[in-house]
Amino acid sequence: MTMNLTLYNAAMTALRASAMESLALLELYIKNPTAVPDHSSVVTEVKKHARSLAENEAAARSLQQYFQPQKAPQPAAPAPSKPITESDLMERSPTFRKSQGGSARPADPAAEESPTGEKDNGV
Repeated sequence: MTMNLTLYNAAMTALRASAMESLALLELYIKNPTAVPDHSSVVTEVKKHARSLAENEAAARSLQQYFQPQKAPQPAAPAPSKPITESDLMERSPTFRKSQGGSARPADPAAEESPTGEKDNGV
C-alpha cells in the first residue's frame, strides 16, 4: 500500500504534536500540581492526558509500521579505478604532453632518435 507522503507527514506531525502536548501537561500536573487552579480534578486530568499520550504514540507507531515511506536504495559505489600513471597521461592527454615539452605521442622507445638525428637501435 502506498500513501501520499505529504498526508503521511501531516498525520505524523499532528500525532506527535498531540502526544507532546499531553506529555507537557502531564509533566506540569505531576511535577508542579500547585500550578493547576482546580486541584480536585488533577487525578482525572493526569489519567486523561496519559491516555491521550498513549493513544497518539500508538497511532504514530501504527502509521510507521504500515505506511512509513521506504528509503530509495542507494546506488552502488563505482568500483575503484587504478591510478593513472605518467605514461598513461602522456598517451592520453595532449595537454599533458604539451606541458612536458612533447607534442606527439611517444614513439616506440626502441626506435627513438638520438640527439644527433640518427635512429638508436639500442646498440
